[in-house]
Amino acid sequence: MTAITRTLLILAVAALTAAFGFRILRLPSPPASHSRTDTSAVHTPEWAGLYDTLGLASLGLSESAFLYGYAGFRQMSFPKPVLAIADFSQSSRNKRLYVIDLVQKKLLLHTYVAHGRNSGLEYAEKFSNKSASYQSSLGFFRTLGTYQG
Repeated sequence: MTAITRTLLILAVAALTAAFGFRILRLPSPPASHSRTDTSAVHTPEWAGLYDTLGLASLGLSESAFLYGYAGFRQMSFPKPVLAIADFSQSSRNKRLYVIDLVQKKLLLHTYVAHGRNSGLEYAEKFSNKSASYQSSLGFFRTLGTYQG
């Protein structure tokens, strides 16, 4: 995996909930205990079991993007167990938004998601948290609710 791909995967994960507030968390690397190859664990890590059970690889979500989303979600305090991952390493022609109920262990939604108009054409390549940049923001987010738009 190239450094650019790894960076995109790290930054392209966004966790959303229906709770009030806004917070960004960046993970430099996944904790060692989250490794699938961790020989100290007798069984498959919880995140890997969920990833496999939901068939997320066959739907296009990379294991790395899921791991970062899952690990980040576990570090934050969310009242609702719903994780949304926008995998911006994929083409915008693909369904690259995954909404997962972590308690029911169910994929709630797998659909298309746009990126900011100044982030790139088919692939998102530029990101910013600056207002009026018209680029996608990266990180972990809490949202107040949903809207149709």
